[in-house]
Amino acid sequence: APRREGASGTVHCLGRRSDEAYSFDFDEASGSVRLEDAQGRVLVDGRPLLRTDRRRMLGKDFSYAAFAQPWSPKVLVPNSARVRERTAHRLVCDYVYVPTNAAMARVDAEVAFDLLPDRVRVSYALVQNVDRKVFETGLAFAFRQRDVRFEWVGLGPYETYPGTTALSNFGVWSLGAKDLRFVGNRHGTRLLRLWLDGSRLAVVPRRESDFAFERTADGVLLGSNAHVGRKGCRFALPYDMRTLRAGERLEGSFDLMPQTEANGAALDAVFGSICPTDVFQPFVRSYDD
Repeated sequence: APRREGASGTVHCLGRRSDEAYSFDFDEASGSVRLEDAQGRVLVDGRPLLRTDRRRMLGKDFSYAAFAQPWSPKVLVPNSARVRERTAHRLVCDYVYVPTNAAMARVDAEVAFDLLPDRVRVSYALVQNVDRKVFETGLAFAFRQRDVRFEWVGLGPYETYPGTTALSNFGVWSLGAKDLRFVGNRHGTRLLRLWLDGSRLAVVPRRESDFAFERTADGVLLGSNAHVGRKGCRFALPYDMRTLRAGERLEGSFDLMPQTEANGAALDAVFGSICPTDVFQPFVRSYDD
């Protein structure tokens, strides 16, 4: 497809690439990225987030002698961003995440954005400066649209982790962000499509991967998990936690592909059409009501 280069963006913006599929902006001062579709609708707007650890589970005991940090996930905003490499169609930025929790260590992230004709390829590497056990870690983006729905090809509909897939089936699944079963990791994901206030964004992993769905006060998170451990039994920690050594790289990669006329038919053929249904929330009202 023919490409046309747009003008520079706002203050502190490194540049802007526009073509028939999307437009991409990067703000050097904050490290924030903005991805719009061909109609100018915002798909991604914000800094890449570091999502580490796993969401709180029912019945979990928090008094772990061998594991000092809390169980619930932490979503870290980068403290700084520095451009390492910049070409016409490639941007590499170093982000630094400094947690407030003393049990965690500083994490350095190298994030590359490759601007391809129909998509933006995001590749990242996470590095810690001390040895630390991890069981769920990756890069995430927040989506603040009012109406968010995720569709995916992989195991579902419930959350799935390596080694705990007996209750899941491989297929095409769709859940809204308000659904009770929305939160959690999806193991063995091959393709995702996000509905964001009517616009559609496909997320294409480079290989079969794990993606975490999360609800936060700042929006719905989609996290690419570079490492995921199994679930532990009730009060036990996962036995396959990974010891990430100081300086060791934890890597992941995925494509952000706005849906267009060129790829829309193929995506619609995979996911089909959405049938309106009620949100599955059986515990909204108490028995006293």
